[in-house]
Amino acid sequence: MMLQNIDMIRILSVLIPMPFISVVFLYLAYKILTRSRSRISLTLSFFYVLLGFSTLTNIAFLLLIPTELDILLYILYFFIAFVTIFGFIFILIFIHNLLNIESIYSFKKYLFFIILYGLCCFLLLGMFFLGIGIDPELRINISNETSWKPVYSWEFLIVVYIFFSLSITIPYLIYSIKLYKKFEDKNLKKRLRFFILGIFGMTIMFYGVVLFNTWQNDLFKALWSILVIFIMIPSAYSIYYGIGQNL
Repeated sequence: MMLQNIDMIRILSVLIPMPFISVVFLYLAYKILTRSRSRISLTLSFFYVLLGFSTLTNIAFLLLIPTELDILLYILYFFIAFVTIFGFIFILIFIHNLLNIESIYSFKKYLFFIILYGLCCFLLLGMFFLGIGIDPELRINISNETSWKPVYSWEFLIVVYIFFSLSITIPYLIYSIKLYKKFEDKNLKKRLRFFILGIFGMTIMFYGVVLFNTWQNDLFKALWSILVIFIMIPSAYSIYYGIGQNL
């Protein structure tokens, strides 16, 4: 009965792939932690754990839609959005650690950057969830009018794209190039290419999800619902098998 109020696109994009994706992410985190519990392995595992829980919460959000519990739905979706964007800082720190094996930053410095990035994510999302300091029409809309689908404004998409690109994507590219130049062994370079490809896939996934909730185009939504599983799972494994399994 609950699924009667959920359209087919949401079933294809959430209920079918997300449980499998969650299991894959949490399983890879488990594999990393069973091999090693060093700071660098914990950092990569945090990335997998956060995205795994984010997808699980997305399932809970979808199943709660028929209840129309406004406040709870907003809280859940804020958690999903925050954990998703926040999780990417850990893979960035992971790459930075690889670049600085001999002189790894102190725990306090990394913790400072994690807290700073998390605070920026919280304020950015909070501003568009609550409409503080912006036009109320630019708020993220989750209501009966949207069939309880999160609908983003194009202004939100632009702000998030700029923020994510400057804080995550561009540093990814810079660190990845430096890391590739640092490795001389051909086998290591090959593994690193898989790792970089996985990161590229995960960033594409992030940009795509934001566009999915912004562009109200049924054809794009249907195509993305299929593509997302073919992007997320191979990318997650590519990151793991590129470098993660050898930690």
